[in-house]
Amino acid sequence: MNKNKAVVLAKIEATYSTDAAPLAANAILCEGPEIEILDKALERNNVKPTFGAKQKVNIGEGLKLSFSTELRGSGAAPPATAPTSRAS
Repeated sequence: MNKNKAVVLAKIEATYSTDAAPLAANAILCEGPEIEILDKALERNNVKPTFGAKQKVNIGEGLKLSFSTELRGSGAAPPATAPTSRAS
């Protein structure tokens, strides 16, 4: 498996908590993707009849995704719009 390149499908939500439904035009070709799991462990402090400890519960808070990508201009000379990232 090639872990140096990946395609990310992303689109900003127009309305909070509503699926943005990204399409192929929203794909971003990225290089060197790194995924980090952001989590937190919670202790369980409930009463038991024995002196043994209970295992901690892992609570997932999210993911951190970082990568490099190329940008391209709109083709106009001064650019009328900001550069966008497109997958080829």
